[in-house]
Amino acid sequence: NANASGDLFIKNNSIYVNSNAQKGFNVSANLTFYNLPTNFILPVINRDDAACAAGVCYNFTSLNAGTVVINVSYWSNYSIAEGPSICTTLSTAGTTYTLQNDVSTTGTCFTISADNIVLDGNGYSILGDGSGGADYGVSSSRSNTTIKNFKNISGFGVGIFANSIKNSLIINNTLLNSTTGINVDSAMNSTVTGNIINFNGSYSIWISTYGIDTGGSTNLNISYNFIFSDYVGIMKDENNVNLYLINNQIYSLEPIRSDGGDTSSYLVYNNSFAEVRWDLLSSIVYG
Repeated sequence: NANASGDLFIKNNSIYVNSNAQKGFNVSANLTFYNLPTNFILPVINRDDAACAAGVCYNFTSLNAGTVVINVSYWSNYSIAEGPSICTTLSTAGTTYTLQNDVSTTGTCFTISADNIVLDGNGYSILGDGSGGADYGVSSSRSNTTIKNFKNISGFGVGIFANSIKNSLIINNTLLNSTTGINVDSAMNSTVTGNIINFNGSYSIWISTYGIDTGGSTNLNISYNFIFSDYVGIMKDENNVNLYLINNQIYSLEPIRSDGGDTSSYLVYNNSFAEVRWDLLSSIVYG
């Protein structure tokens, strides 16, 4: 018998059956989703938070119909979500956008313009033209943003530009050969973790604080990143409050540079570099 509390879930835009525990349910079925948005840009059927493979899922109705009917060949977790395949503005709050292929552009690729958005690179890449101009692989100035799982973001002025983000997460991305890998400008309660940032022209991670909302980054956690740069690993620019640099591997001419302002309550702990000199504070912090 099915364990309804543990093996079957029907939630808002999500239907799940634990087919390992309930093998008798692991058969083809028609699913109906009600009250979905009707303004998806590039909607897809997701299976386990990634685009469902051809032959496993197909839709009887438009995925923008509001009431959507699909067929699945066997069971797992199914939902309807945005699936961008081109550079675009991501503007539907509360949406997980899952990239469907590699994309390239001569300008900014993805601009996140609403709160509560997840941009999942899904193992794909964003490629700029390498001109080093004022363009971004991904740009966000919103709250509750997650940017994750990009195989390669390269060839931009800034790979990921996070301007005044709040309660946000940048995780598990590889950033190569941009002028700056990640620029975190006036962030609050946010985390940059588990990223690989390699051979960026100027700064791998730039903590800048000239934004308009907070006047400085507050409660910013930069941890478990691998940073290899010909120039500066992490750039601390102007005022920050509660800045945590923990367990990063930094291989750079200058692992960390302070270039103005002050930092109130910072922690530099268990990073791979041997010695860091904060120019402004005239102090030495040992990793």
